[in-house]
Amino acid sequence: MKTINFLLLLISLSGYAFGQGTSLDEIHKQLLINNETEWKYHAKTKDVPHQWKEITFDDSQWSTGKASIGYGDEDDVTELNKMYGSFDKVYLRTTFTIANKKTPLHLYMYFDDAFIAYINGVEVARSGIDSQGNISATGDPIIDRFSIKLPKTNSNNYTLAIVGFNHHLKSSDFSLLPWLGTTYLNSSSRRWMATPYTLTKQQAQEDIKQLKFYLDDRASYFTSRKQLINTGLDELATTLSEQVAIQTFAAKINQQVLKMVDCHYRMSPNPLLIENKGNLPFRLARTNIGWVAFDKSKNSLLNKDYPLIEKINGIPFSHYIKQAKSHVNACSKQMVADSVVSVLQKQFPLIHREIDKNEFNNQEIKITLAGTKYNDKKQLTLSLTKRPLKRIKIDYPSSTLLAGDIGYLRINSMNSDTAPLHKAMTEFKDSKGLIIDIRNNGGGTYDILDALYGYFLPPGHIGNIVNVAAIKNSQAFARDHLDYRSTYVAGSAHWSKSEKLLINNFKSGFTPMWLFPREAYSDWHYRIVKPLTDKQYFYDKPIIVLTNAGSASASDGFASAFKQLPQVTLLGEASAGMSGANRPVVLANSRLRLNLSSMLSFRPNGKLFEGNGVPVNIKQLPNYKDYISEQDSVLTAAQTLLK
Repeated sequence: MKTINFLLLLISLSGYAFGQGTSLDEIHKQLLINNETEWKYHAKTKDVPHQWKEITFDDSQWSTGKASIGYGDEDDVTELNKMYGSFDKVYLRTTFTIANKKTPLHLYMYFDDAFIAYINGVEVARSGIDSQGNISATGDPIIDRFSIKLPKTNSNNYTLAIVGFNHHLKSSDFSLLPWLGTTYLNSSSRRWMATPYTLTKQQAQEDIKQLKFYLDDRASYFTSRKQLINTGLDELATTLSEQVAIQTFAAKINQQVLKMVDCHYRMSPNPLLIENKGNLPFRLARTNIGWVAFDKSKNSLLNKDYPLIEKINGIPFSHYIKQAKSHVNACSKQMVADSVVSVLQKQFPLIHREIDKNEFNNQEIKITLAGTKYNDKKQLTLSLTKRPLKRIKIDYPSSTLLAGDIGYLRINSMNSDTAPLHKAMTEFKDSKGLIIDIRNNGGGTYDILDALYGYFLPPGHIGNIVNVAAIKNSQAFARDHLDYRSTYVAGSAHWSKSEKLLINNFKSGFTPMWLFPREAYSDWHYRIVKPLTDKQYFYDKPIIVLTNAGSASASDGFASAFKQLPQVTLLGEASAGMSGANRPVVLANSRLRLNLSSMLSFRPNGKLFEGNGVPVNIKQLPNYKDYISEQDSVLTAAQTLLK
């Protein structure tokens, strides 16, 4: 069954990647400027004449190369090895011809950090740089689309000139890859444009060898599944055809790496980001009574008397859940279940084809629904939607003082904006209890934890150790690899005498509950959260922290740190279980980008964050009414506990 399903996946990826019957190589051929275009480029410390963007400019002395042009991510065709620390601008020029000037024209840009584009000397697009020349750093490369209006001319020949900007001279990377064409490509399709559309067998085998090195050298959670994954990759390397479609190759290696319990792992482009017609005509949600179907309008059940999904086209819904799990990271049960919702909502046609080898009907779907009180069923026939529906989500309130003098602090993301927290804590100083809500908070930085935690430590407390970590021993990681998250080794100069004493007393009793080859990792690193004495008072009332499977990464750390406090109760669902300081690697030939965790991360009790999350004291999933009304049964339960 696995073999059949995987073959169906490969057929899906090769035939449906850009809509029925349109393949990646066909899309490239339709473009006026594509990955095979030869560019003239200037990448030197010396600047260029102001006429550089005009059609009449002589660029014969410039270098020649194909895009992507850049450095630092190992994903560039033309490497600019001398750019780092020397210059922060690169100039590109190429020509194209178009006869029908009324045809809509689209410029697609893969860039990091910014650019300005000109056609025949006239600016037609820019991003990441304002009119004053201020440049915004992008982090990861951006892929975006710009509608282009051609300047008036009697000729059908045009020059596209682009200047790319780096945020600063010593930025870690730079990339610039343009495409131009008359075909509209949605965001899913664009992500594949930065990759070659085929690989030779040798190129694919080289990428597999490189991937195995990266996993062994840098992936912190690779250890426990090393033999399993390497065996799968070795088998793949021996069964490759002479020419391999990029989506097929991505899908195959992704299925292997997904076996690793690395919940930060992502591949870009995502092999599941493909065009599929015939999507679910209802919205899915996990509730306290099971999997529920909601109407497309988001404000009602699909059927008020029969809320539960039992079958789709006669196939038990549990089969769809099981199949969708094969496309998500092998992480905690709650994170897998939450990810399955997204996969089924966005990729139902793919999952259905993997389950049912019969030809999929793109027009309608038959659903069997079940009630909650009786054993009777309800069957509906619905028309499928052209595009996936967005996930239905609960609308959480903003921070406020609730009835009964209970403070409610809503934290949507773990960002660096801590001023609202101090303002709210001032307002909640005399409240009878506090609810901190981090449900569906996907993480970010630790600034909010650092700003808030001290309010709940008694006077004189120096702080708590909230995280213990070890980095994979790799030359790619510097000694200060975890400094950005204030996580240091025991003897670090960052620690005060009292903090060093705290660490020394703690580490003698710390035992990691996960077996790994200790010699392959660094010394233990510790993270301490301490009070900010100039801003905080001691809040000694009871506290409830609301979490769910969407509380991930820095929110995992937040939940764990607060669970250490005696006055805190965690309510809802266990957090996602993600903590790994992920770093990207790029495979040289396919240009596939993989985010891999670089550290092992433990709670102070020795339990691994990854694949576990932080369990709650009181488990409660939302009621289906929470999604379609103003009620929030989980929040109400927290209020009841504090009264």
